[in-house]
Amino acid sequence: MNNSNEFFTPFHKMISTVINDIYASTFCEGNPFILSNTFLLRWQAPHFTGNEVLPYVASKLCLESPTVKSYLTFIFYIPLVKDLLKCRFSRLPNTYIFSFVMTLDTLSNYLEDNFALQNYNVNFMGILEEVFHKIV
Repeated sequence: MNNSNEFFTPFHKMISTVINDIYASTFCEGNPFILSNTFLLRWQAPHFTGNEVLPYVASKLCLESPTVKSYLTFIFYIPLVKDLLKCRFSRLPNTYIFSFVMTLDTLSNYLEDNFALQNYNVNFMGILEEVFHKIV
C-alpha cells in the first residue's frame, strides 16, 4: 500500500470494520475492564464508514501529515490492532506490506471470547473474595 487512495480506501474499509468491532467490544455494557484509550476514542468520534480518502481521515484524526505512515502510526496505538495486523516496510519509498495474523471473523470470535473470560474472572474473583471474608 502507498499514499494513493486507490490502495488506501480498501485498506481503510477493513481497518474501520476491525476498529469498530474493537470499540464495540471494549465499551459494551457490563465490561468492567474498560480501558480508556484516547486513540480509540479519537477514531470513533468521526464515525468512519471506510469509504473516506486519506486526506479526510488524516484531518479528522488530527494526524501530523496526510500520509500512510502517520495513519499506520495512529492505528497501531489502538488496542488489539497489533495482534491482528503486521506491517513491513518495502524497499520502495512510502510503500508498506501488510499481513493479517487472523481473519476478521477470528478477531470477532476473539473479542467475544476475551470478554467472556473477563466476565468469568470477575465472577471467580468475587467468589474468592466472599470465601476470604468468611475465613477472616
